[in-house]
Amino acid sequence: MSGLQCQVRRHDKGFVARLAGTFGSAEAGTLDQELVPALGAAPGRVILDLSGLEMLGSAGVGAMLKLRRKVDEAGGKLVLADVPENIMKILEFSELHRVFTTAMSVDSAMHD
Repeated sequence: MSGLQCQVRRHDKGFVARLAGTFGSAEAGTLDQELVPALGAAPGRVILDLSGLEMLGSAGVGAMLKLRRKVDEAGGKLVLADVPENIMKILEFSELHRVFTTAMSVDSAMHD
């Protein structure tokens, strides 16, 4: 799989965005282009389903931090769900597991 695929769907409390592929510098603008316009002024709970993510680079981390800030400023909450082990290791190594809220699955993220 090459690049980043982002599928956004609405749920009763906000949005779920399923990310698949690689998330590096070439893909860093994908969240701004495909997810942010859908959120509107009151995003609610925004869940990033990372189950299909194969690689996360520093630019991808930066894009997720930027999204978290936008969601927070709009009064919403960003949750990372179904985070693959290799991606979680990156978040833990960089201490970002303390910054992001995580959930074992999309379902548990919706009902937290």
